[in-house]
Amino acid sequence: RARKRLIRKATGAQALAAALTGTTELPSSGAAAPGVEPETAQVVVGASLLRVREQVLAAATREPLPEPAGLRASLREYQRHGLTWLADLTGLGLGACLADDMGLGKTITLIALHLHRLESGLSAGGPTLVVCPASLLGNWESEIQRFAPGLPVRRFHGSARSLPAPHPDSSPETPSSDEFGWGAEPHGAGFVLTTYGTLR
Repeated sequence: RARKRLIRKATGAQALAAALTGTTELPSSGAAAPGVEPETAQVVVGASLLRVREQVLAAATREPLPEPAGLRASLREYQRHGLTWLADLTGLGLGACLADDMGLGKTITLIALHLHRLESGLSAGGPTLVVCPASLLGNWESEIQRFAPGLPVRRFHGSARSLPAPHPDSSPETPSSDEFGWGAEPHGAGFVLTTYGTLR
């Protein structure tokens, strides 16, 4: 006799968790008794999600990426692993959280990620948006100028904030004029800095 299949919609996070662990929790038919673990079932992963799972699982342990050519610094080994992990996850369209103690190089790692994506053609010449406390805007700007000189940096903060629209003739292959304040770089290829308060 064929087993009854349970089909239900899952969020992206639930699908990824099921793909990574190989199991999922089954919905209960009624109120669960206190202290009783939910029933789980094995998950059969399709080919597309299997590839994503393999890439996510390998991201933290594979050979780290080389430093981007535009980076004016040497990354430590753990920073190169962080760069590789971020590049792999963003390449899959996933977000990531790089959390560590202060002073261990999260800022330079994100600058390296931006340069890696720019140099690899993965960013389509678009900017990287950094959202931080207002007290750190200056720090971000100086770190970008220090480690990636020449990359345009725009602040989107304060009452007179504005970001001009891309010039109709500009593209990642065609440098724009300085009309928009981006210098000779392709329009939008740098960083936009803003604050949590501005996004509210």
